[in-house]
Amino acid sequence: MRGALERALELDSSCVDCLLGLAVYEYGLARASALARLVARIIGLGGGDADRAMEMFRRVADEGVLTRTEGRWLYASALFREAERDASLREAALRIVAGLAEQYPENPVFRRFLNGPGPGP
Repeated sequence: MRGALERALELDSSCVDCLLGLAVYEYGLARASALARLVARIIGLGGGDADRAMEMFRRVADEGVLTRTEGRWLYASALFREAERDASLREAALRIVAGLAEQYPENPVFRRFLNGPGPGP
């Protein structure tokens, strides 16, 4: 999948929506356990880059056409998780999800995020 998305970006560099899958891939690898990252490198998947992933999430959330809502949700979830390292990110995550909850008031996931302790692991 990573290769397919990278090829799509090579064909159309303006395909911001293609960045969402790449961001999930990069972030997942970057925040995986040390053993999982080692295995990923051994089998040729790379190691992931959380900063690059966060930039891709932000870009999809701002500029995406087809995946803007999903991009905002995943960006907010990643920000919330990163708040363990930088507490200021928690407020940004809550603002994004509050906007999603306002746009989609019937979505229980957004309401649960805002009312509960946040997303699970």
